[in-house]
Amino acid sequence: MKPPAKPASTSGLPGWAPPALIAAAVLLVYANSFSVPFLLDDFGSIQTNPTLGSLWSALQPPAGGDTVSGRPVLNVSFALSHALSGLEVWGYHLLNILIHAASALLVYGLLARTLSRTEDPVGRVAPRPPGKLEVGSEPVAPARRGAESAPYRFGQDAGWFALVAALLWSLHPLQTESVTYISQRAESLVALFYLLTLYAFVRSVESSAPLRWQATAVAACAVGMAAKEVMVTAPLLVLLYDRTFVGGTFHAAWKQRGRQHAALAATWVVLAVLLFAGAGRGGTAVAGDASSWHYLLTQAGALVRYLRLSVLPTGQVFDYGTRMVTGLGAVWWQGLVVLALLGVTGWALVRRPALGFLGALFFAVLAPSSSFLPVLSQVMAEHRMYLPLLAVVVLALAGLQHWLGRRGLIVAAVAVPLLAVATLRRNVVYRDAIGLWRDTIQNHPGSDRAHNNLGALLMEQGDLPGAAAEYREALRLRPDYLRALSNLGLVLLQQGDTAGGLAAIAELLRLRPEDFDAHVNYARLLEKTGRNAEAVPAWEKAVRLRPAAAEVRHSLGLLLVKQDRAGEAVDALAEAVRLQPNDPVSLANLASTLAIAGRPAEAVEAYTRSLALRPDSAGTHLGLAIVLRGLGRNADAATHARAALRLDPASVPARTLLNALTGGL
Repeated sequence: MKPPAKPASTSGLPGWAPPALIAAAVLLVYANSFSVPFLLDDFGSIQTNPTLGSLWSALQPPAGGDTVSGRPVLNVSFALSHALSGLEVWGYHLLNILIHAASALLVYGLLARTLSRTEDPVGRVAPRPPGKLEVGSEPVAPARRGAESAPYRFGQDAGWFALVAALLWSLHPLQTESVTYISQRAESLVALFYLLTLYAFVRSVESSAPLRWQATAVAACAVGMAAKEVMVTAPLLVLLYDRTFVGGTFHAAWKQRGRQHAALAATWVVLAVLLFAGAGRGGTAVAGDASSWHYLLTQAGALVRYLRLSVLPTGQVFDYGTRMVTGLGAVWWQGLVVLALLGVTGWALVRRPALGFLGALFFAVLAPSSSFLPVLSQVMAEHRMYLPLLAVVVLALAGLQHWLGRRGLIVAAVAVPLLAVATLRRNVVYRDAIGLWRDTIQNHPGSDRAHNNLGALLMEQGDLPGAAAEYREALRLRPDYLRALSNLGLVLLQQGDTAGGLAAIAELLRLRPEDFDAHVNYARLLEKTGRNAEAVPAWEKAVRLRPAAAEVRHSLGLLLVKQDRAGEAVDALAEAVRLQPNDPVSLANLASTLAIAGRPAEAVEAYTRSLALRPDSAGTHLGLAIVLRGLGRNADAATHARAALRLDPASVPARTLLNALTGGL
């Protein structure tokens, strides 16, 4: 039996050295990211994610607009980090870095095995017999006229090329958003399975016993479908890879490995189930949405910017906001560039298949999120270039090698430490949330969301004027920005501008009358300004919008007590307790309201349940003592009065009650 083929080696180095170098470089460059705090989407995807307590519950990620919605594999990966470090960030960063390192190793292996068969670095490929790849051997005579002029063969340097390319790709600062920003593990994780699918396919056509590798490819593709939706193009890219580097034609590829390609295509069922079984992605509009054309125009400018950052990674932007281009005139030349690149890719797929494959990889991975289907929560995002950057790196490196020969690798290798330093510096920016948002605004002043989020952080620090200024700038950029309008109302209230705060929230409700958060904030504002009668219907509207929100029913109940509507208050608080039966505060407030409503026996039961959950609450002991005294149970009342006084020695009501019960003894 013929042993499995091996990739071309990097002459002069032991076989373990290139993978070890790649892994060490990734770990070293990202070592300063372990203290980067939770940011932006991390709040909903990790900090308040109720499913991370176990791997089983993580298989059902919360629905909505969070990064994990509809992506159980991503959610399970966060559950693994949660098991490792709880809500301490280091466990999440560690797994992000390990995923990135594993992807870099797959890049190295995939390139080494592929390029050892490529005769010309600009895309001419030697012919191959049907069946297995003969990796590491000298390619046979050129397949097309003109290839004879190739200066040398990739087979001699494929290992070195793959090593330099993997280092350039993995250490590029454009990758930081997918590695350092925890929630964007979605991008690096799906890329890991995308690369593993391709790599396993290559190994399957090399191996004399291919079944294991075929199964690995299908399993990786299926798992990737549950990690992120861009995996949808992977079966097509594998077929194109087969046609380009193995079969020579689509007919030959399908004839020889049709069952394998059909099995890969069958993994689309996984994605379909996740999308159509109630786990669809939040923030993504339907294809017929009126903003589809504007979104497509926005992507023309985005793609050109991504390419610029690939070559010159300066002025990176953490968050581009939600504003879209509304006219062709704003991006006409970028649109021409994208159309030209698409045209070149189409031509290359016919005349220079390897070059065409790189173009197809670039556009296929970007297409699900960077075409006409709006992702309204992120109209532009640098993390989308995580895997497409590989096509840019390989093309640039191949061009240098074609132009300069082996010296091209040396020239490219010089860029490796420069990119590493840039990535280290970029990671430092992430370590301070306020600094990150200021950096975002500096490099992209038009990011409405950056101004809003900076305002929220300034508000937390007590810089109310600064926060108000950022909120107003966000609204100037996008007048219908509901969250900024709500935040402005709150900060104005804290500044003492009651009229301005209420006006901002009222405008928000006019723009979006079904907005739950707006009604909650409006109710709180009305309460704080003493307008309790107007606050009640605001709380009631919030309850109707989200009936399962226990904290809203709790707030409504407390306000009804103030309005001398104890009967209605009991109903609201009882429902809050039903929704959160282990909340001692809700139980205690229900108990005191039952006492006011003349239902002392029920009040005793609620107080007792509250104390079972929080026995060190002086106020709950005192409330129970008062109710027990009213029922004539003075001995029990004295016991709880003493407990209240022990827990709070300065409590005058507890001391007075105890004296009354014991005669001062």
